[in-house]
Amino acid sequence: KFYLKPNEIGMVGDDLNNDIFGGKKMGYKTFLVKTGKFRKNIFEKSNIKPDYCINSIADLPEILESKKLVEL
Repeated sequence: KFYLKPNEIGMVGDDLNNDIFGGKKMGYKTFLVKTGKFRKNIFEKSNIKPDYCINSIADLPEILESKKLVEL
């Protein structure tokens, strides 16, 4: 069996309430993608803050590597 610790898991999503809040409650690293459901005005007013904000899912590998979250 293979087990990961919560801090070794990432939640990637465009929804502050369902994706980011849920991921933070679980202890995951959170990545808010500024596409789809993302709304800047909601994000700016919210108390829910992701660990990282990215413009596109295509930016995820660079963030993971540059922040040394994984070795690619």
